[in-house]
Amino acid sequence: MIYLILSIASSTLLFVIFRWIGLARINNFQAVAINYWVAGLLGLGLFFKDVPEFTAKPDNLITSGAMGILFITIFYFMVRTTQEYGISVGSVANKMAVVIPTVVAISLYSEPVNSWKIIGILLAIVSLYLTNKKKGKDSSKYIGLFPIIVFLGSGLIDTILNYAAFKLVREYEGIFTSFIFLAAGILGAIAILYKREKLQNKALIGGLVLGTVNFGSIYFILKTLNADILGASAIFPINNLSIVLCSTFVSASFFKEKLSLLNIFGILFAIASIAILGFLNHG
Repeated sequence: MIYLILSIASSTLLFVIFRWIGLARINNFQAVAINYWVAGLLGLGLFFKDVPEFTAKPDNLITSGAMGILFITIFYFMVRTTQEYGISVGSVANKMAVVIPTVVAISLYSEPVNSWKIIGILLAIVSLYLTNKKKGKDSSKYIGLFPIIVFLGSGLIDTILNYAAFKLVREYEGIFTSFIFLAAGILGAIAILYKREKLQNKALIGGLVLGTVNFGSIYFILKTLNADILGASAIFPINNLSIVLCSTFVSASFFKEKLSLLNIFGILFAIASIAILGFLNHG
């Protein structure tokens, strides 16, 4: 249970760090790129014994590289979404992406459809709209693209990770994640060199902090899954629900982010959707 608590705490802390990076005027992309080098090297050190077997299969390396591109792109938009719209919106956009693998499973794998799944998916869509809506702003302009990109991109990542976990790297989750991080870090370094940007000293600090916490969020959820205390079908909704709740509490308490009645309803719908898809959609 301690690993689940640490997973929730580190994932919530990620969104706090996103806000801090914005307030400290740290270069977002540089911090994100450095974050992936830090997380990747931490993982490589921890799971180094699995490298020979993992790299023996070319499919693993190809998948890691492709996922690295997705990771750094979506992570950057997560940072921007949190800075522009607030911690609660960032966490909801990210965690509501749990509906995407569900829709894909129904569409591509002929997974049975029931009323709970339909309700959960509809609630997720409504919650994403309501949490992004701000009083006094035109909704179509305010929602913009950032939260939508995070929602769709995170869902795509979850879908591919689910496929990879069962088809490609079932016994190598740790080193697989580390290689994804390193691929993202390499891509980020290439982009920084191409743009000939001067590296900020505070981006190094921000990336170091962000990378350590980011690695922890992945490592602790893997440890939770391996502990066999609860099944994955229970762990993920509990984890996501807790992160949304904790992020909302932190945003309101420490960053004084104002939530309208519609925003509150959106968060409640998000919680209901995660609970329904996690606990009530079977059968």
